[in-house]
Amino acid sequence: MKITRSLTANRWATAVYPFAVSGVDKIAVLNDYNTTTQHIQFVSAEASTANEPFLMRSTTDKSYISLSDVEVSATETTPTVTSNGLSLIGSYSRIDITSNGDKNYVLSDNTIYPVGEVGATIPAYRAYIQDANSYLGRSLQFVVDEEVTAIEGISDKNYVNGTVYNLNGQVVRKNASTLDGLKKGVYIVNGQRVIVK
Repeated sequence: MKITRSLTANRWATAVYPFAVSGVDKIAVLNDYNTTTQHIQFVSAEASTANEPFLMRSTTDKSYISLSDVEVSATETTPTVTSNGLSLIGSYSRIDITSNGDKNYVLSDNTIYPVGEVGATIPAYRAYIQDANSYLGRSLQFVVDEEVTAIEGISDKNYVNGTVYNLNGQVVRKNASTLDGLKKGVYIVNGQRVIVK
């Protein structure tokens, strides 16, 4: 079996699969969320668990992950792991998520982005972060095996992950993760009108 998944060297990525994954340089599973220190604590694992979102990182760029003899475990529930009100919520298909009162966040390029008013789209076999208690702050840190990762705290930019159009329907930017660098004006992202000031 071959999974097409690009991994950038030394960048953490979320993932969820209906089978256990091994053979990636680093796999980390959610262990605890300390609301006082705002540390999301993960521990290393030899393999992920089927239907449970996890983090993975490669020390080199990879364009695919090879697996053999995997056992697929079907599930009818949304794959989720939770600790102290903080959840990693996975999806096996491309989904649109909403800001949900500033409780949804996306990990991209080692930065945590809030899902803004226009929402965000995440690809299949990924996970997003949801904080039921709205505790997340700028000092949030991901910790793996008691060491702070290179994942930066929450960005003050909203994550958009979509094609940006002008009002004439012309593509301004493909696969944008933020609206940084756009001129002042009105744009369409994920079917929503966005004003850049």
